[in-house]
Amino acid sequence: MAGEADVLRAPALSFDGERLHGRYSLNKIGVGYRKAGAAMDDRGRKALDTVVGLIEREQLACSFLIEPGQVQYLNNLEGLHHRADYTDGSHPQQRRYMLRMWFRHQGTPFFDG
Repeated sequence: MAGEADVLRAPALSFDGERLHGRYSLNKIGVGYRKAGAAMDDRGRKALDTVVGLIEREQLACSFLIEPGQVQYLNNLEGLHHRADYTDGSHPQQRRYMLRMWFRHQGTPFFDG
């Protein structure tokens, strides 16, 4: 948006003494560093490598299908999630309809908050 910074600076991972919070998007983190003209330090790289290692452990994953009419509610700050690749059908009746809503207590009403 006009007047906003090109780069959002926020910790990808933080711990408040009770809970681990994350704003994890490996792609966005990489793009952000490139736009800022900065390099990730060793501590940051190690933290993200650890997260990737956890995400890739199948025994820690939960997979499921969302059926028509179901709702999924996630707290993006307290859980890492991923959607598998999806291909819409060729007919309108076979195409998915996904509506996303973000509820926030702070920040802006946009995707990156």
